[in-house]
Amino acid sequence: MPEVDFILAPEEQMHLLEYLLSQGLLFVPDLRYTEPQYVILDQLEEIRKYTEGAVKERLFFVLSSTYTQHSLEMREVVSIHDQTHFYYVAQRHGGPYLDLLLSTKQEGLTPLLVSGFSAYYRSYWSGTSRMEIPAPNELKLLHKSILAWLGNHGRCVITGKVRRRYWVGRGAEDMLLRGVKSNVNGLHL
Repeated sequence: MPEVDFILAPEEQMHLLEYLLSQGLLFVPDLRYTEPQYVILDQLEEIRKYTEGAVKERLFFVLSSTYTQHSLEMREVVSIHDQTHFYYVAQRHGGPYLDLLLSTKQEGLTPLLVSGFSAYYRSYWSGTSRMEIPAPNELKLLHKSILAWLGNHGRCVITGKVRRRYWVGRGAEDMLLRGVKSNVNGLHL
């Protein structure tokens, strides 16, 4: 699963979302839905309601008319305890799509910048054609364009012994240098 990890300040994250929306992309929040129909977001303010509101959702499935070929598939979960149920988007079923986990700044006793990522699966299951389909080139190009965007708005930092790469936005780096902590171990700027 090709993945790009990043740490962005809140305003940098909004700029990344603006960039992705300018590409005509659609966002589906990873929620517990009451009906077998997911929400599609195409405006920054709509996305902001999910990221900053009471829900505080971080994971989105990113769709596009250039690479999405199938509807996302919903699955139902029924509690064995009280028979309540909800629906969720099944990973790797339908799409294809880009996974986007937004970084966050948690408020509280100790402010914390939490890392996020952009990733895609190399293949997806299509329920309609009943076969595994490879990720299209357009999806791979989108993923590379996010990496380029991160490179233009920050720098790559390699963590300690694990040698994992994180793209750190300039605003996030400034916050970290001023003492805000991160959830990433071994991050040295």
